[in-house]
Amino acid sequence: MLRSWQESLGFQGRAWSSLHNTLYRREHSGGVKSPTGGVNGTDRGGVNQLRNPILEAIRTTPGINAPTLSSRLAVSLRTIQRHLKAISDNGLITFKGAPKNGGYFTVRDNGESP
Repeated sequence: MLRSWQESLGFQGRAWSSLHNTLYRREHSGGVKSPTGGVNGTDRGGVNQLRNPILEAIRTTPGINAPTLSSRLAVSLRTIQRHLKAISDNGLITFKGAPKNGGYFTVRDNGESP
């Protein structure tokens, strides 16, 4: 009976096996788990694993811009921009200059840039 049900829905061989494993794992393990623990098989270690290198790059290269950070860290420009905004919102960095040729600087404890 199960076999005819599978065939009537168009599932055969690997397709059925994959669907079965996904549904079974979701139902019995609290969700679909990837082998590495991350989404889509990646485990990047969280937000700070990227924000810390961004802050370090800004500390060592004051005035660095987003495209340079993107290429240096091998991360998309949009991802860098999103992290820069969050770091800036936390008051750790500031942007100085024109949008085309300005850059990012760290902010000292008293709120001033170096």
